[in-house]
Amino acid sequence: MISATVLLIAFLGTMGLVLENAFRSSALAALNGRLLQQVYGLLSVTEDNDMTVLLPPALTDPLMNQLGSGHFGLVLDDRGTLVWRSQSAMDQALPSELVAALDETVATGVPRAGVVSDGSDKLRYLAYRVQWLGERHTGLYDYVVMEQSTLLEAEVEGFRARLWGWLAGIIGLLMALQFVVMRWGLKPLGAFTRDIEAMTEGDQRALSGPYVQELAPLAQTLNRLVDHERQQAARYRTTLANLAHSLKTPLSIIRNALTMAPPMGQAEDHRAEIEVQIT
Repeated sequence: MISATVLLIAFLGTMGLVLENAFRSSALAALNGRLLQQVYGLLSVTEDNDMTVLLPPALTDPLMNQLGSGHFGLVLDDRGTLVWRSQSAMDQALPSELVAALDETVATGVPRAGVVSDGSDKLRYLAYRVQWLGERHTGLYDYVVMEQSTLLEAEVEGFRARLWGWLAGIIGLLMALQFVVMRWGLKPLGAFTRDIEAMTEGDQRALSGPYVQELAPLAQTLNRLVDHERQQAARYRTTLANLAHSLKTPLSIIRNALTMAPPMGQAEDHRAEIEVQIT
């Protein structure tokens, strides 16, 4: 039972780790997809003038308009200069790691995801470089949407707590069921053991049963073995009794002969008589 319990815990523990990693990967992919949709939303409201691109100060996404929401939108030109930021990013400094990452030469239309540090917090970002070809202006621009990493971690942590809670409950339930099944399955073996002990102590002569199908052949074999041993012991007792009876008469004669000491001249005749009785 201990080995089965260890295997059960190891299996469910491994399954829990696999599910947790799969959920994290799925949540990260969903986050990147959501950030990309937000980038497309920014592109859809972009206009231009003779100098640069223009975006409205307020967006349809309320999280982009609220300070402290953990969601930020930025637009930078090809020199790394901030062109536009969402209202939620008004108190947010531009991370130097992000500027360094955007300096890399990449093709336009290719989303890039990563993590940058923002003091005590980490931000997950998705950058999308576009070649703006407007009626009045052209240029390269990086559209960046960021989200605090704690939001993803909180989602993963919530799933982890629910997952391991359910797995712990399943382990406990399976262990209880295993205990009940083993108690029920070993009950015939307990009755079989008690019958053997009773037969050993002489309270019963044979294993009478009834027993389950798996134990019935063993009971029959043990009964035959016990009967054989009893017959063998009976034969030994009979043989010893016959031997004792056979020795009784010669020994009596020898004893009588010894009690009646012969005269000195008849010792040889007396010895010959004893040898005849012995042989």
